[in-house]
Amino acid sequence: MFLFRTILGTSDIIELTDDNFNEEIAKHEIILVEFFAPWCGHCKKLAPEYSSAASKLKSSSPPVPLANVECTELGKNVCVEQGIKGYPTLKIFRNGEFSADYDGPRNSDGIVSYMQKQAAPSSLFISSQEKLNTFIDNSEPSIIGYFEHDGSDSILRDSFVKCSNKMRANFRFAHAYETPSSLGHAQILPENIEGEQVWLYQPVRLRSKLDASAIRISESGPEEMEEFIIHNFMGLVGIREPTNSKYFDDITHQPQLIFFSKLNWEINLKTINYWRNRIIKIAKEYKSQMSFSMSDSTTYKGELTNKFGIIQTEELQAVIQNNGRKYVMHQDRDAKMSPERLLEFVEEYFDGKIKAYLKSEMTPIDNTKPVKTVVGRTFEEMILENDKDVLLEFYAPWCGHCKSLAPKLDELAEKLESNSNVVIAKLDATANDFPEPFHVEGFPTLYWVPADAKDKPVKYNGGREVSDLMSYIQKQATIPFKLPSKKNEL
Repeated sequence: MFLFRTILGTSDIIELTDDNFNEEIAKHEIILVEFFAPWCGHCKKLAPEYSSAASKLKSSSPPVPLANVECTELGKNVCVEQGIKGYPTLKIFRNGEFSADYDGPRNSDGIVSYMQKQAAPSSLFISSQEKLNTFIDNSEPSIIGYFEHDGSDSILRDSFVKCSNKMRANFRFAHAYETPSSLGHAQILPENIEGEQVWLYQPVRLRSKLDASAIRISESGPEEMEEFIIHNFMGLVGIREPTNSKYFDDITHQPQLIFFSKLNWEINLKTINYWRNRIIKIAKEYKSQMSFSMSDSTTYKGELTNKFGIIQTEELQAVIQNNGRKYVMHQDRDAKMSPERLLEFVEEYFDGKIKAYLKSEMTPIDNTKPVKTVVGRTFEEMILENDKDVLLEFYAPWCGHCKSLAPKLDELAEKLESNSNVVIAKLDATANDFPEPFHVEGFPTLYWVPADAKDKPVKYNGGREVSDLMSYIQKQATIPFKLPSKKNEL
């Protein structure tokens, strides 16, 4: 079962199963758990790095245990309960409860560094006005909880601890056992409320005259507090950077407008503030319908070109993205960027007057091979609008695993050629756009798209041999079928 891991030596990794999972993780203040499948190539690649990290972290101070769960047999039920949809998946647990998905490096030293930070206190203790001023005077947002006394138990404090544990990798947390008044900070808060409270402070560089310097987090539950921080840490118009872009991009419940310009704070401060203040005015009107952010056009040059099809120029640019769809504000020489033109772009979007930009290869002239080729512009027609079951591969031309899978998909498609109700298809995910809810984080990624549930595609996590794929399709097919016997085929 664990042959490739046994050979590498995994004595420092705790092996978890359906029988001991809950009991074992409850023993540890913090534990990192890898969910894997024996056949998974990415898991095999991670194995020696994970084993090395486990040995190093076992002797670190404080020690941090690493564990794994084999998801195909001994830990099958646990993996279902934890919602594991791909391998390897790494999760952090604290005192027996899920804390956060691991999103750090996948090499030994990176895992060690990341988990040592996770094991350190998630919130800095503030004991004086000087420490508070130093903490807030930073280029990043700060979340500070004011609590009555050390050791006090409250719903708000418990939520703050859980939230700081989960979000520590991307946000700064601190706590004090005094009120803002006693620490000399009541004057910068928009209100002075007695009792325990949590505040989100905006850093100076993100603060405009139209933004509040601090916002009180009134939500008392950990999930609600996390949601509030994600949606408010940037102010009305946030500065989207590589360190925080995932929080902007994960806001999928509403459209997001991204304004691209040269964000050099030392050279272009006046220009940045000019545009930010004008975007804030638009944001105030549309904040319930759209989020707004600014990005540096040099840092995101690749995104502008590859994602939005914009060839880098000195011009200011604006785009809107929502649920995988992208809308580009096209400018002509007579109508360059202005606050009025930007507002018009937002209005045109909500009036449905802008067509979505779609990155797509050309439609294949010949698409008669057993494995059908899908491109961005044919995705809806071939995958979402047809009345057939589809097994769709998202691949990258340079991917070695994709090249190994290709002849197996060809053989599979040939065996199913007589079945008009099932389609085997492929799409180059590096050259074509595709809609939500398809998510591709590695190659190859396979999705099963049922004929009767096109809005609920299922990521395939089974074996990659022809027999594995065929068995899966026969079990999942909307219209049951049997393959012709070899005798009949002759």
